[in-house]
Amino acid sequence: MQHLACAALEHPLSLQYDQQHFGSGLSDPLAELRNKGFLSFDPSRDSSSRIWNYIGREKNPARIVSIRAIETVRYRVMEKKSKDVLDEIEESKAFFHVYEGAIYMNQGRNYLVTSLDIKEKVALCELVNVDYYTRTRDYTDIKVTGGDTAYPVKAPKKPTPQTHACRVTTKWFGFLRIRRRNNEVIDDVELSLPSYTYQSQVILKHAAASHNTHTVFSVSAVTLSLVLLWIIGCLDSSADVGKTSSGDGKLAIPCWFTRSLSRPCQRCSNKSDMQLFRHSSRMSKSARATVFPSKNLSI
Repeated sequence: MQHLACAALEHPLSLQYDQQHFGSGLSDPLAELRNKGFLSFDPSRDSSSRIWNYIGREKNPARIVSIRAIETVRYRVMEKKSKDVLDEIEESKAFFHVYEGAIYMNQGRNYLVTSLDIKEKVALCELVNVDYYTRTRDYTDIKVTGGDTAYPVKAPKKPTPQTHACRVTTKWFGFLRIRRRNNEVIDDVELSLPSYTYQSQVILKHAAASHNTHTVFSVSAVTLSLVLLWIIGCLDSSADVGKTSSGDGKLAIPCWFTRSLSRPCQRCSNKSDMQLFRHSSRMSKSARATVFPSKNLSI
């Protein structure tokens, strides 16, 4: 919205011609800018043919608008003692950079964020000399909110990308202190920050699953189940799990694991274990022959 005021100063805006540049929802921000005293129009014209002119007090509104800003809500990063504004960060990106304990870099200098006022949208920091940097631990969830069927029963032969409305939510639950010289994590700190949600669009390309894909999943599931049953049958002795040769107490890879897909374990001495192994081997060969009929594969 703040860029619209700058655009109106350069050339009057019109819903009829400028929606292709600013989107179909142009009327709402224009009305809001009018209520704030930035724009005006000739009331004698109808809504579609109105010409919106800039009438704001600022002679050059571009000077107070960050070139990277697309959001109206921004956090100010201020030096704690001097109260100088070091930077402004958009709300959607703020918690990636400023939070209590964060190392914020500005003009090649490291600043430690000592406090974050979420209500006032202000982060206070002080100049420090440290040998580490910080990185957030976060999670982003994208939920498609459109009502269309994701995968129709009869998929088109040549699927084309489609856009759908979606809701993007990011949650921050901690941050890491990482040493610069070797990227070693030296501390893990929890955070308690509000999540941030915004509406966007996602591009999806629907494609029909191939027959071979279903075959791989079904055959692999059957084979894996048989192999796991056989492996459980092998675990009848505590000697199957031992220590490493260095004697540090860590668990080594059991002997049956490295040989399970190539030959039966020596401990599979009873008849039922050997029969189960032979049956799973035949299933594995049958699966490979079904999925890859042109390749001579063996286990």
